Amino acid sequence: MSNLLLPAADQPSSRSPGDIDRQIGRLLRARRHAAGLSLCDLAAAIGVSYQQMQKYEAGANRIAASRLVSIASHLRTAPADLLPASV
Repeated sequence: MSNLLLPAADQPSSRSPGDIDRQIGRLLRARRHAAGLSLCDLAAAIGVSYQQMQKYEAGANRIAASRLVSIASHLRTAPADLLPASV
């Protein structure tokens, strides 16, 4: 992904989560709640610890595209529904 598409304030380093990661985490949490799933249930379904899922929802860790697709599948939603509208 080219960093030319993001404003300078939104450009995380290659390893650091940024504003978009936090927005994805908020959307993920909202969708999980709407689906009636606990943090532990979703974490187990996608094969990560509940601590890792907490980090995803807090935006502390970035979510790989393949993992985002898996999460969306378990939430019965489209992967695009977990992305901010500005992406």
